[in-house]
Amino acid sequence: MQKPVLTMSRTEAVARNVREAIVNGEMPPGMRLNLDELALRYGVSRMPVREALKQLESEGLVTFYPYRGVEVAHLSVAEVEELYAIRVLLERRAVERAAARIDASGLAKMKVLLEQMDEAIAADDGARWFELNEAFHRTLNEASGWPKMVEMIDKLRQNIERCVRTYIARAGYEGPQEQHRELYQACLDHDPERAARIITLHIENTATLVMQVLAEEAETHRQGDPEPA
Repeated sequence: MQKPVLTMSRTEAVARNVREAIVNGEMPPGMRLNLDELALRYGVSRMPVREALKQLESEGLVTFYPYRGVEVAHLSVAEVEELYAIRVLLERRAVERAAARIDASGLAKMKVLLEQMDEAIAADDGARWFELNEAFHRTLNEASGWPKMVEMIDKLRQNIERCVRTYIARAGYEGPQEQHRELYQACLDHDPERAARIITLHIENTATLVMQVLAEEAETHRQGDPEPA
């Protein structure tokens, strides 16, 4: 039976808000998500909240535990490595195809986004840079003309974006931004092979550093745990 449009719209709104809170770190890994509190926060009943959390569970962002409720999902180093390996396979092919077929409108949008990202760096506005970074990659991937692949890539990016923000905060924006410029130039030249090489390096570099950050955090947490009695 088809669900009412109103219920679906509320579910999507809650899912979008909780997803954003998880990605930007407002709801960190391990945080318990109380359905009643979320319903009050977003002005809805428990049903849309539960449906929204089920949707986020399918995206790997939350975990349902019997008798414990719902928590923001943790990501291990091994899980991040796997997610990035999948992302390389998908995004390399999407970018390769996009570079061959992107039109003047897509190139113009990429150029504007690059300029806005430079402005965000100059203003030390990390939140704005991440927003533009997502738009830049999505614009490029959409030029592939494969909406199903774009949807899959988006889900992968959302799951690991929270880790990327920690890495960027430590490593800075200039390295990734320079690779964005190289990607734009490869697309401007309609050079699929060069674009594929750049996006592969871009993703693999980020993956290596994100896994390093996660490993360091896991070690710090382990050292901080009390000795068993």
